[in-house]
Amino acid sequence: MLSFTVQIPQLLVILLANFLLGWLWYSPALPFMKPWAKALGIKTGAKTMSKADKARMPYLFAGALISSLALSFVLQVLV
Repeated sequence: MLSFTVQIPQLLVILLANFLLGWLWYSPALPFMKPWAKALGIKTGAKTMSKADKARMPYLFAGALISSLALSFVLQVLV
């Protein structure tokens, strides 16, 4: 039987680890970004963001945090 008790500190650690690893994976800090951007046809040399991109950034971060929270919750319930 599944136990739906959730430990908040562990949930927050999993959430933070998932968010940071996702940020690191798609950042230029690791060599994975160039092949990923090339496959999607994204230019990696752009240094400035458009106003529309800047306006969408809070929604993108909020969506990433919510999806990380959902993944962390499900992972904690299943494990």
